[in-house]
Amino acid sequence: ARRDVDHVRQRLGLEVVARPLSRQGGREAEREEKEVRKGRVPHAPTIPGFTRTRRGMAPLEVTDPPPVRRSFVPSLLMLAILALMLWQLYGAPKQHDGVGDAAPRTVQPRGEYAPWEESIMDLFDVASPSVVHVRNMGQLRNRFTLETMDIQRGEGTGFIWDDGGYVVTNFHVVEGGQKFGVTLADGQSVEGTIVGTAPDHDLAVLKIEGIDAEDRPPLAIGTSENLRVGQAVFAIGNPFGLDKTLTTGVISGLGRVIRSKTQRQIRDVIQTDAAINPGNSGGPLVNLRGEVIGINSAIATRSGGFQGIGFALPVNKARWVAEQLVDRGSVQR
Repeated sequence: ARRDVDHVRQRLGLEVVARPLSRQGGREAEREEKEVRKGRVPHAPTIPGFTRTRRGMAPLEVTDPPPVRRSFVPSLLMLAILALMLWQLYGAPKQHDGVGDAAPRTVQPRGEYAPWEESIMDLFDVASPSVVHVRNMGQLRNRFTLETMDIQRGEGTGFIWDDGGYVVTNFHVVEGGQKFGVTLADGQSVEGTIVGTAPDHDLAVLKIEGIDAEDRPPLAIGTSENLRVGQAVFAIGNPFGLDKTLTTGVISGLGRVIRSKTQRQIRDVIQTDAAINPGNSGGPLVNLRGEVIGINSAIATRSGGFQGIGFALPVNKARWVAEQLVDRGSVQR
C-alpha cells in the first residue's frame, strides 16, 4: 500500500498518507459494506485516493489522460468563408441592371428672365436693404447669484422710415420689452430705443444709432389710396426668424376692420393672400415699384398658421401716426 501511495504521489504530486490494512480491518470493511447494501448505514465513508473493495480500502489507479486531438476543420471552414466574401467583394462580376448606363444629360444654359420676373427681383433688391429684424428682449434675474440675463421674448420685422435712423414696426412686436435688438439686412446688430408707441393703431417707432446712412437706406413710401383688388403686392419680413423672406400675392380685399391690442377698431385695412406668418409683423407690404402701401400686422386663422388671409395697416394712416411718434412720442387726437 505504501508503494502504491508513493506511486500516486509521484504521478499526481499529491501528499497522501496511508497505512497498511490488517485482516481485522479488512473484515470490518466487509461488514460495513454489507450494512451499507442492506440500507442500515446512511452512508459509507470513503477516503480520497482510495477505492472500497471486499478486503478493505485499495488505492485508485492513476492513468495518464488521453491525448487531445486538434481538428483543423473549423479553421478550414473559416478560411473558406473569408475567401468567399473576398471573392464576392472584388472578384465576382458585378451586375449593373442598367444603373449607370444612361447617357449624360445635357444642361441647358439659363435663358433670359421674363420681364415680370425681372420686376420682382429688382423690387426685392431695392426694398430688402431697408427691412430689419426686431427682437423683443426681456431680463431674467437668477435667484441665487442675483445676476440678470437677456432673454428673447418675441421677434418681428420693421423697416427704416427716414434718414434719421427711425424704424417703424408694430406695437405688439415691442410690447412689454425692456431691450430691443435690431439686425440690419447686412447682418449688423444694434440696440434700438423706443421713441413712441400707439397701441390703438398697433404701431411703434424705434431709433437706431451708430450706423452709417448708406447702411440704413429708408424705404420709399407709397400711398394706400386708389388700391384695387387683384393688384400685385409683396411682403418682406422675417417669418419664424428667416430673414429677408419675400412672399408674393395680390390684394384680396379692401376696407377690412381689425382690432388692436386695446380692442379699438382699425379701419381701411388691406387684405392680402401674400403669406404672412409669425415674424412678419411690422414688415412692409410693397407694390410692384417697391413702395410701401401697408404694414403687415395680423392674420385670420383657425390653426395658428397662415391660411391665405393676411391684413396690413394702410400706409396713409401709418404715416400720420409715425410722424407724430417721431415728433412728440405719442399720438394726439
